[in-house]
Amino acid sequence: MSGKQLDPLQKEALIMEYREKGGLMHEFCESHGVEVSSFKRWIKQYESKGIAGLLQKLRNMQGFILRLISERMSWIILSKKGISLKICHLKSRAI
Repeated sequence: MSGKQLDPLQKEALIMEYREKGGLMHEFCESHGVEVSSFKRWIKQYESKGIAGLLQKLRNMQGFILRLISERMSWIILSKKGISLKICHLKSRAI
């Protein structure tokens, strides 16, 4: 991921993965090609404002918003059908 700007959903996925797995932050960041300082900033923004906190510097917001709506709607539909939330999240990542 190094050298590539991540969109807010990708940042959120990394934050969730880190929270789930735990471990040392610098090792996690190194394995994902992310600067520790950037990752700490994302966590702070996410904890403060949720996904909206990760949107602040997004250049192509229209495309992101359409993708976010599509993924979140898929998640809602699948969760209403009784599919577990973890599976919904993984399925939305594959799109």
